[in-house]
Amino acid sequence: GEGGFALECSAKVWSAMEKVWEGALPVHGHRLLQLCLVMCGRYAEWADGWLAYLAKSPNEKDRESEGYAQRSEEELRTASSIAADCKHLSSKVNKDLADAVTKSLASNGIPPPGDALTSAISPASAALTTRVPKATSHIVTIVAQRCSEPLAAVRAITSQYRMTNKPAPSKPSLYVAGVVSPLKAAAGPAGCLRLVDEGMRRVCLDEVAGRVCGRMVELVEELFGNVRKLTQTLKKL
Repeated sequence: GEGGFALECSAKVWSAMEKVWEGALPVHGHRLLQLCLVMCGRYAEWADGWLAYLAKSPNEKDRESEGYAQRSEEELRTASSIAADCKHLSSKVNKDLADAVTKSLASNGIPPPGDALTSAISPASAALTTRVPKATSHIVTIVAQRCSEPLAAVRAITSQYRMTNKPAPSKPSLYVAGVVSPLKAAAGPAGCLRLVDEGMRRVCLDEVAGRVCGRMVELVEELFGNVRKLTQTLKKL
């Protein structure tokens, strides 16, 4: 998108900050900087509002409603866009905004503010970066849920092999493809994670894999526990 942003509103926020410093007079510098930092704060609040909305778990009626799957995909893309844009805007505030302020002051013979400027900008920049893990957490939760749904088939494994004389499987069960598919889709060219950088993408994929593997372990332990109980019961007969 424009300026490297995924969302138009994010690009407009940065564009507004750039315009603030076009031909700025140093006598108003502190007020103009304050205005830019307020913009950052408002943007962070807007991101919080969206993330709070996305965090609400849909009820069964919502899941069964027409168009739910499409809305769910749109929400994933929104979360991914917010994560990418918060990180990008934070970076631009730290570097480009600081450069614009310094350049404006230098053009009027005022020495660079140095650490004072960094101290003024850092809280606003940090406020933006703290929204990134909140956004990616939503992505991880949804994708992990989708990957975990096919794992319910693990509970049926004993019934498929008990007293059937079937040989041990030599290839993955059919449900495994359903487990991996949502993860591949999220990381693919059209997936929600295409908007975030490589580092953020790896973190999300690792977290999803960790949650799904954890769920698999829980189900396998439950399965083994049921088999042990059945074996003990049969021994008593």
